[in-house]
Amino acid sequence: MEPTRRRRRPALSCSLCRQRKVRCNREKPCNHCSKSDNAVCDYADNGPEHTVPTHSAKSPVLSINNRSSTLVGASETSADSTRSVANTPATIQPDDSVSSTLAPVLTRAAFTGLSDAFYVHYEQESENASAPGLTTAQHIPRCVSHKTRLFGQSHWMSPGIALFRDLVEILERGNISSALTDIHRCKSLARLIKARNSPPWPIVPTRELPSREVADGLVACYLQTTETIYRVLHIPSFQQSYAALWFSGDDSNMGFIIQVKLVMAIGAATYDDEFSLRKSAIHWIHEAMTWSSSPDDFKARLSVQGLQNQILLLIAQGTVGVARDMVYPATGSLLRTAMHMGLHRDPSRLHPKISLHAAEMRRRLWNTIVELTLQSALNTGGPILLSPTDFDTAPPSNYNDADLDSQCTPAPLTTPTETSIPIAFRHTFPQRLAIAKFLNNLPTPSGPYTTTLQLDTALTNAYKTLITTLKSHPPCLAIFYIDLILKRYISALHVPFLEASLSSQTQFTYSRVTALNAALHTWTSTHSTADASCKRFINTGASFLRTGMIQSVFVIAAELRAEILAARESLVPIAARSDLVDVIRQAEEWAWRSVQRGEETNVKGYLFVGLSRVWLEGLAAGETEEVIVQRLVGRAEEVGRRARGVLEGFVGEDGGEKEVGMIGEGGDVSMSDFLFGFEQAESVSWEFA
Repeated sequence: MEPTRRRRRPALSCSLCRQRKVRCNREKPCNHCSKSDNAVCDYADNGPEHTVPTHSAKSPVLSINNRSSTLVGASETSADSTRSVANTPATIQPDDSVSSTLAPVLTRAAFTGLSDAFYVHYEQESENASAPGLTTAQHIPRCVSHKTRLFGQSHWMSPGIALFRDLVEILERGNISSALTDIHRCKSLARLIKARNSPPWPIVPTRELPSREVADGLVACYLQTTETIYRVLHIPSFQQSYAALWFSGDDSNMGFIIQVKLVMAIGAATYDDEFSLRKSAIHWIHEAMTWSSSPDDFKARLSVQGLQNQILLLIAQGTVGVARDMVYPATGSLLRTAMHMGLHRDPSRLHPKISLHAAEMRRRLWNTIVELTLQSALNTGGPILLSPTDFDTAPPSNYNDADLDSQCTPAPLTTPTETSIPIAFRHTFPQRLAIAKFLNNLPTPSGPYTTTLQLDTALTNAYKTLITTLKSHPPCLAIFYIDLILKRYISALHVPFLEASLSSQTQFTYSRVTALNAALHTWTSTHSTADASCKRFINTGASFLRTGMIQSVFVIAAELRAEILAARESLVPIAARSDLVDVIRQAEEWAWRSVQRGEETNVKGYLFVGLSRVWLEGLAAGETEEVIVQRLVGRAEEVGRRARGVLEGFVGEDGGEKEVGMIGEGGDVSMSDFLFGFEQAESVSWEFA
């Protein structure tokens, strides 16, 4: 495609003055370049025309062998395009056009270790497009790449590596060979435990169900938790078919049996405190995956029941932890399947004589699908390939399920029904969609901090409206869940500026305070909840919430470190904030209990929080780097020994030596690879459980 050309006046100022929008005296070097010690006062590109490439060119990448913050490459595209987002929730619309020019991106190697490097890609912003005082030397972490995967700003990895590269680099200066031996053993044992819990693939779906008493309890757990957040089923119809299932025997539809098993798999996460039916839940999910992957009955699965099963399968995978890394790609397939069935068009436009029941079920399913699509994109830091102009399906109406078979009018939104909370939450969808696009879609040099503040204002206003709407609703799991989701969006929006705000960039103080408040709110809400269902929902399932917990610990630990370093510059000793110190200790205890109870077989969470605590304590005590390194190595060895003992107890007396040998140790891996390496992009498998 040929590039387009745009006429403009000849540029007489130097490149730096044009970028800063200041008057240039046109000398060489000019007055501003002389004051700023700019080595190159460039007057290039003074022609009458400026070429705008129709698509970005590949940027050169220079190979490196050293670690840490070495410049790897930079794109050479110019920064001309802009992004506009309205201030009000009612008018906010994300920009879906593909920018003809992208912001320059600097790539820095975060860790190299003994294996592949992690690379943090920083977006270089122009001074006039950002907050006052931001110079061209200031870079905002845009994404992180590792091996074959790329993670945007909303993924926990992006702020995590940028904020804690010092911890890992200090640790790897010590002799960690003994700690790595135990940690490698823990990793192999975790793989063995996972392999033992998983049935062989493929597994033929059967009609076998647990006892009626157990099945009733699992179904009730699902209906009281997940179904209140994501409307998938018409509850009276499901309960009627479920009751008939126990009498019809082999005459039941196989698709409905799969549906029941998926419902039970999701309900198993909140059935008891120990998640005692985890292995059965994994088995049921594998049966559903086999059933849904069969190419023979594809057209038959293009039905409301088939779509419900696809939705339930994705929720079950995320809740139980089966192939979580495939949820983000699978939501794209689900979205396109729904579009193929016409769910993105409002039923009133396609079927004028459609029944109220059928129309509302289509609207509910579409609403759940777009919510899952947005949620998975925010979790993985992937682009959200959905725009408001892609669909015209209206939100569901405020009906109870039993009312769909009559012709009554919907209740006011402030009236509690079985659907009122998801409907109220849907009204924040435009703001959340705009944030996800801003964080993870292609970057543009349009002043990200100004846009960040606009998006923050829009979401805050929508949040206030949501509070007013749900004021008449009694406290419940659904309200608790959507509150934490909204805090997750606020945190993800401001965390990219956290690194700059902690390094004396005062123009980002608002982001620092907002990110910290959101982190404390998230941790306090989840850690102090007294509701048994909420605790189980967080501890054994709901990976989206647990990912937010991980990011909260990152933010709180980073703030605590900054305050400790700032206290060193004071004449009067200043104690660290006790509430932040308590969070780090609580997180370490929680992670250890998760390993002890078998809720989490991956010890990364326990290791990371333990190392962070020791590191922060050493900084607060003013210890030398050598002493801190010794303490970090000692803590890593202790974590390895304790976790190994617990996992070997789960495997058995023989320690699974033969099976571990068959699985393999995975080769040489550095501490940085272990802490920040991952096999499941979306699962964040070392989340606290």
